[in-house]
Amino acid sequence: MKAGSDGKRKSTYGYKAHLNVAEDGFIKSTDYTAGNAHDSNCFTPLLSGNESAAYADSAYRSQAHDRWLAERNIANRIIKRVY
Repeated sequence: MKAGSDGKRKSTYGYKAHLNVAEDGFIKSTDYTAGNAHDSNCFTPLLSGNESAAYADSAYRSQAHDRWLAERNIANRIIKRVY
């Protein structure tokens, strides 16, 4: 079960693929999770720590991820949500 954007619980079947892709399109690392797992759970394991910048959807934004990126001098290019 997963909480939908409308607040209702929804059944989710399947898997998600998470990728770390270099600027030239080369896939650096992959991770697969159950369909009901939150995207942000596999953010830091995908990164090697030597990237110059991290670009990601707003689902990956958190204070912990912001700190992790700052500690490694990686430019934080995670999209900010508009409230």
